[in-house]
Amino acid sequence: RTLTEIAAADIGTERESEILDQIIGLETESSTFLNEGAAFPHARVEGIAVPVVALGIASQGLTDAIPEKPTELIFFILTPSHNPDLQVKILGLSNDLAKDSYWSKRLTTAKDAEEAYALLTEAESIIFKDRF
Repeated sequence: RTLTEIAAADIGTERESEILDQIIGLETESSTFLNEGAAFPHARVEGIAVPVVALGIASQGLTDAIPEKPTELIFFILTPSHNPDLQVKILGLSNDLAKDSYWSKRLTTAKDAEEAYALLTEAESIIFKDRF
């Protein structure tokens, strides 16, 4: 809910409940919580022009989703409905980042949002520079 609220601030808070309902519906069909300690709730949204990505860090881990390994990183991804390839690309990049033990450890130990953002910017410039 918190990530939905944050993302909705970028596309219009009046759409918050619509987006939350869409995410919950998709999660009910097929969970995006993976055993690797990351989750990727995502949706294609009508009427947005650019992707919106919010990162949630649960340093203590969310244990009720998947018991094998607590979920620490939640990549909340909204993409324009008219560009499904973009969603696939962002999901792939997010998954690669979450599976990289160096970057995932650094993200989960970030002191605050500013440090996490700086780490994402650094990761983007180092490991994703040729992929987007």
